[in-house]
Amino acid sequence: MEGPSGLGGLRDDDRVIFANGEEVIGKSYEDILNIIKSNPRTAELIVLDVEAYNIFKSKNVEVTVVQENAELFETPLPGASNPIMSTVIAANAPHPRHCTLHKVPHSSGFGFTMRYDKTKKHEFINDVDSDGVAQAAGLKAMDRIVEVNGLSTDGKQHPEIVDIIKSCLSEVTFLVLDPEADEYYSSRNISITSASPNIKYMQSTPHRPDTAQANVVTAVVPSVQASAPDIPADAPQPRLCHVLKWPHYEGYGFNLHFNKLTGIEYIGEVDNRSPAESAGLKNGDRVIEVNEINVQEAEHAQIVKIIKSIPNETKLLVVDNAGHDFYHSRDIKIVSGMSNVKYCKTKEENNVLPNGDESRVVGQQPDCVQNAVTTSRHPDRAQFPVPTSPTETGTTDILGLSAAAYRATIVPKRKKDPKLQPMDMKQKYNILNEL
Repeated sequence: MEGPSGLGGLRDDDRVIFANGEEVIGKSYEDILNIIKSNPRTAELIVLDVEAYNIFKSKNVEVTVVQENAELFETPLPGASNPIMSTVIAANAPHPRHCTLHKVPHSSGFGFTMRYDKTKKHEFINDVDSDGVAQAAGLKAMDRIVEVNGLSTDGKQHPEIVDIIKSCLSEVTFLVLDPEADEYYSSRNISITSASPNIKYMQSTPHRPDTAQANVVTAVVPSVQASAPDIPADAPQPRLCHVLKWPHYEGYGFNLHFNKLTGIEYIGEVDNRSPAESAGLKNGDRVIEVNEINVQEAEHAQIVKIIKSIPNETKLLVVDNAGHDFYHSRDIKIVSGMSNVKYCKTKEENNVLPNGDESRVVGQQPDCVQNAVTTSRHPDRAQFPVPTSPTETGTTDILGLSAAAYRATIVPKRKKDPKLQPMDMKQKYNILNEL
């Protein structure tokens, strides 16, 4: 067979088990056809030939989307003659994400911006609007764009990709990899396509005429940036700190402070040998983003809520005072998609202190790698120095300490009242003589 199906590895009498990630056994022919047509440019099928099907059925073996012994094929690009067989993907491999964005009426776009990295020669998601269509569909800042509407982005320039997106009037699909997944597949020389077996499918809520008003959100059209301003080589590096809780440690090990006068959120005390310290957080760091949401305009209570929204982990984009002043003086907005952002992740806990206190565990130095995306945007608000007066700040302890444990930390810091100190008669006599 010389058509796309034959070149993509399909054979006569193959039994279709999954279509576009959905199990089709027991479904009607019309339903299966609609599932296949749901993606206008590609169809992803998991099939068994007759012999394999009979063996699986006789042994009552279930076929899954991530099948360890599967051979993965895709239709070759024009000019190639043989189907491409990919490396088998392990069951515990990170999931590429297939994100379908449905545009909301009265909005100007999909709620994200992109950036082409000249060094890596890949397109990345740069920034995602909070509560926008892109966020609802699962897109995240720093995602590498592998495909747009089923078309590979390899070899395409930034304006070409923007044109593809702008040609979509109501919806657009992306195949993306987050930084960890990108590193996983790149290090193993595995090429990810829409035909990969472990894709996670996500989408924003499609528009319904009777709920149009309820679904209206503000969105941003992808910016056409053939060459956004480069980050200077001597620019300080913001840090994206991925803080993970340790099983034998109570909380994350840092305090979050808020300046009520200026609205600045910053990191207060970072405990020694804590998950926060291991992830690279430092005293006085300014908090720019929390869990990929820009919080520079958010209230303190909202920021705390965002931190707690994901159990046992949180991601904070931070920069020190010198770094903030550097970018602010150049009108560069700090975002997690910048090329010089360091990604720092909490190391696994490895040594409990000999005093038996399991709430304090020896950690390792931050595990930091540099990001690969660049962007620059103008900030929409002024920044101010971190306050030094405790009366100007509000403090939230997010360690999750019990009331008794918290009292134990503050009692030693209380000033002693001399009236309550025991005194003998001689001491009282001397005090009276000194009056």
